[in-house]
This record gives sequence, C-alpha cells and structure tokens, in this order.
Amino acid sequence: MTLQELMDRNYEQGLEQGLEQGMEQGLVRGREEGRETGARENALKTAKALLQNGIAPDIIARCTGLSIEDIR
Repeated sequence: MTLQELMDRNYEQGLEQGLEQGMEQGLVRGREEGRETGARENALKTAKALLQNGIAPDIIARCTGLSIEDIR
C-alpha cells in the first residue's frame, strides 16, 4: 500500500467517524430542544387554563416557572 493510499484511507475513516459523531450530537441536541419546547408549551397551556379559571398570574408564574410576561 502506498503512502497516498494509506492517507486516503485514513481520511475516509476520519470523515465517516466525524459524520457519525456530528449526527449523534445533532440528534441529542434535537431531543433536548424538543423536550424544552414541549415543556414550555405544556406550561403555557396550563397557564392559559388557570387564567381562565381565575387564578392570579403571580401564582401561575410561581407554579409553572413562566414569567408574568409569558402568562399575559
């Protein structure tokens, strides 16, 4: 095997490994962002229901972790 062939093979292996790692990191990030978005949407839905039932915004903020601005 020539030096060039060895370098090409190592390059290809490094490229494949980098792509795999990048895809794995992307999936992990996507899942985390999805969970955060879902949790926020659920908190907003809960806040809306509580507001409609006469619960004060400051109490909703303390219970949901949302800001007063988010609740309004």
